[in-house]
Parts: sequence; C-alpha cells; structure tokens
Amino acid sequence: MALMVSCEKKEKVNYALISGKIENTKASKIEIRKAGAEWKTIPLSKDGSFRDTIFDANGYYWFYIPEEKIMEMYLEKGFDIQMTLDVNQSSEAINFKGKGNEINNYLANFDLKGKEVLFLFALEENTFLDKLNSFIEQRKKELKGLDENFVKKQKRALDYYRVMRLRDYKIKHGRMTGNRHFKVSDKFPNPLESIDLRNDKDFDEFSNYQRIVKYAFDENVNKEAARSGKEYYKVALEKIRKMKEGSIRNSLLADMVSMISGTDAKRKEIHDAIMELSTDEVLKNKLKKLVKGNPSPTFENYENYKGGKTSLKDFKGKFVYIDVWATWCGPCKYEIPFMKKLEEKYHGKDIVFVSISVDDGLRSKESWQKMVKNKEMIGVQLFADKSWKSDFIKSYDINSIPRFIFLDKKGNIIDANAPRPSDPKLIELFKEYGL
Repeated sequence: MALMVSCEKKEKVNYALISGKIENTKASKIEIRKAGAEWKTIPLSKDGSFRDTIFDANGYYWFYIPEEKIMEMYLEKGFDIQMTLDVNQSSEAINFKGKGNEINNYLANFDLKGKEVLFLFALEENTFLDKLNSFIEQRKKELKGLDENFVKKQKRALDYYRVMRLRDYKIKHGRMTGNRHFKVSDKFPNPLESIDLRNDKDFDEFSNYQRIVKYAFDENVNKEAARSGKEYYKVALEKIRKMKEGSIRNSLLADMVSMISGTDAKRKEIHDAIMELSTDEVLKNKLKKLVKGNPSPTFENYENYKGGKTSLKDFKGKFVYIDVWATWCGPCKYEIPFMKKLEEKYHGKDIVFVSISVDDGLRSKESWQKMVKNKEMIGVQLFADKSWKSDFIKSYDINSIPRFIFLDKKGNIIDANAPRPSDPKLIELFKEYGL
C-alpha cells in the first residue's frame, strides 16, 4: 500500500510580532519606529504588558519607553519576540525570548556594554584607541552563530559606531580632562577616510551613518563658507544641488527648513530649493502650510509651570512669540537672558512670550521645572505633551533647537523661523507690527 504524504503550503508572513511586559514603568504606552519613519504607538495594559504587529519588518528599530528608556531592536518578517524589562533594575537588564531572541539579546547586551565606552574618552589617545578597537572586536566575536544577514549588517553598524566614537573623542577628551586646548595627534585616525558619504541605503538603515553624513556635510559647508565668504545656506544649497535624488538629499533639505528666516530673498531661495529638489511630499506639504499668513498649527493642554493647562487658542487677540527649547541645549540657554529682557521691555503690550520645552528622557519634567525656577524664567513656561513627537513640533518640522516662531493676533504665521532674542532684527520685526 502506497503511503500518501502531503504538505500544507505555508504562507510567508510579512510582519513581525512583538509582545512582552514592562515592569515598574510609569508609562502608559511604548513607541517603535524604523529610521526616518513615523513613530508607532503601542498602548500598555495596566500591568505593563503589550502586544503588536509590525508589518514589513526589516532591520533596525528604535524602541522607546517615554522618559525611561530608548534602545535599538532588530526585526525581520516572521520574528515573534517576547520581551521582559524592569525599568527599576540598575543594570537595565532586558531579556528576549521567541523567534529572533538571539539577535535582540545581542543588541541589549551591546547597549549595556556600550555604556563602558563613555568612560574611555578621558584616556590618553593611544590607550583610548586600543580599548575602543578591543571593544569593537569583542562585539564582532559575539556575533558568531547569529543570522548571516544580521551579522553582515551589524559588522557594518560597528564600523560606523567606531567612526562616531573617534569623532566623539576629538570633542569630549578635552572637556572630560579640563584641557580646553586639546587636539589629537597627527597619527590619530581620520574617521571619514574610508567612508562613502553617498550611500542612501546605509543612510536609511544605520543611525550612526546618518550622523556621520550630516556632521561631514556641516563641516564641509562651514569650511567652504569661511573660504569663499558666502553665507552657509548658499554653500549648502550649492552642494545639495549636486547630489543625486534620494534619502540623503531629502534629509539635508529637511534640515534647511529651520533656516527659512531672515530676508524675504533668503526665505524664498531656501523655500524654492526645497520645493524643487526634495522628493519628500510630506515635507513639502508641511512647508506649504507654514508660509506667512497661513493659520499656525496649534497645541492644546500643554502643562503650565504655574499650574493648569494652556493652549495656543488662549492667546487669541495678542501677538505670540514662541521659543522651542530644552534644558540640555546650550544655544537655547544662551538666549534665556535676552528673552527675559524682551519680556521686560514689552511687558503690558499686546504680545505674549511663550517658551515650550521639548525635554525628553528620564526626569525630564523635573529638569525643566528646576531650570525655570533657578533661572527665574518669566513669560509663559510650557512643557510639550510628547516632546519632539508633539503634533505642534512635528507640524513646524522642528528638528533642531532653539526655534522661534512669531504669530499675529489672529493666530496666523508671521514668521515660522523668527529671529532669536539676541538678534537685533527681532526688534525691527516687532516694530513692523506696531510693537
């Protein structure tokens, strides 16, 4: 008698499953996203448990517990990850089970071990290089036995990690040792020597590569601007025009949104270049809404330092000058004394000064409250509901701070990138509107 054997056809899934439990968290949600994409919000149950589906999973993702932890994960189609994490554990230990657990336990361990590198920046140059290279080689050895595709990507990620740490050393060693005049020796490796800065695929995949490209671009533009005497934005646009279409060009153009300020000619030049060169339709649609005379994006029920909640509509009938800032931002703190002088100068006039903190991370609200008190900051002091991910912040496409916005009495935009308090041009702008 013949043995009849049949197999059911297995359909390939196009998603990854992620579930788990976060112990001792104060958060009501977690968020996850791939580089360059929107954050996906996943609600937490009262016991800290969650479950969700990530469609078209492919590569590295950021996993974020508001004000408590952010870390990197790796997801592929077919993964079924169960994770546990106790945010009160001093070691910040995290454990993964299920399909894909080996890779994510590797990344969790890398995140933990990576904190050791922060202490290397105070070391003498040769010792730092030896220890950094040993750290990276050890992380590469730990890849043995993991998925071949991930190993290939992670080795590339480690190369970019090394480049960023070399750059960090040049900046941080002097700060940590108190040597303000420190410079690396001529033998110190050039971090960018073997890096291709035109790789859109890696730009979409690796966060450290994104930083490398942007730092290199900024340094090159600054050097060329100093040499030629041209304004930064003009040199930047010249270089961007020579780039091929893709993620890198789109991202650099998005960064230039914050430069749409100053003279009408400058505004128009940057605005028109973004509209012409960018293929990011979401960005271009935002930009169309931020032109002078259009209604401003709004915010509602932001926490007020003096108590209660405050919304933008509460200021109808007055001009509004908005400062988007954070306690850790040096340039933001530089503007505080100038902002206080402005508030004193225009006290009793038809203008209100509003400062919105986008502080994020552990104890961020406490840091904000402490600085407002210690620096005796006046005006309306507000705390954004979702930090950088707040609708108001995203609508203005704010990705660097400080950022200043000036609105008319009807809540319409006068300047989506207004001059800073330290800039005399701001007083001229106020005078144009009878202030």
